[in-house]
Amino acid sequence: MPIIYKYFSNIEHSNKFLNMGEVYFNSLSYFLSCEDKARRDIFEGSNLYRPAHGLEITRNSYETFLDQRTLISKLKKPERVFVFCTSTELSDTLFKQFNAVSCIEIFNLEVFEQRLKIALRKRIRMGTIKNPTLLSGAVDYYSHENVPGTRNSCPDQIIMSKLIAPFFSEKEYRFAFAKDKNAFDVNNLNYLLTHQMQPFVGKHAHQVITVGNLSDICRVVNFQL
Repeated sequence: MPIIYKYFSNIEHSNKFLNMGEVYFNSLSYFLSCEDKARRDIFEGSNLYRPAHGLEITRNSYETFLDQRTLISKLKKPERVFVFCTSTELSDTLFKQFNAVSCIEIFNLEVFEQRLKIALRKRIRMGTIKNPTLLSGAVDYYSHENVPGTRNSCPDQIIMSKLIAPFFSEKEYRFAFAKDKNAFDVNNLNYLLTHQMQPFVGKHAHQVITVGNLSDICRVVNFQL
């Protein structure tokens, strides 16, 4: 399994992560409109399909035409899906890009994920979370010109993917869970054809999942900037 890195722009959050295991998950809705330009992604929680020649639309069994709009599959209730973002890349560039004051290396990813799953199960028993699934893995970067395949209709695949531009350099590895039981069901999405993505209007939220001291599987990385 890869070694992953978490860049922190707040030293208090970094210390709480390492010493108490406070894993801060932001809602997908946060990234749709957050003030931090390095983290903002107006297409977070969406899949875009816009081939260069246009979408081929079939009006009936014998007539087709090209449509220059974009087919977008959007997650329902992005404020109820939560992600923790890390990177497989250790670099000064990302440290600066995220205005980081601290970087923590998670060198035992398997144990880290196990602890997250145990903590989530406790939250499920408490009734605050209804979905037992923890998504985890390297983000799949895609081009809007490529045929999306099953990603177009699968919320879990959409959550774990991002557009190549401008995010590929981040080499993101993310963890995600949902509060709602059916959040990852196939076709539990909104579909639209549009020329332009509308700005997100809605709530932001976060969840803190506490897994206990992480100093046995993590360490602080020192940067000489």
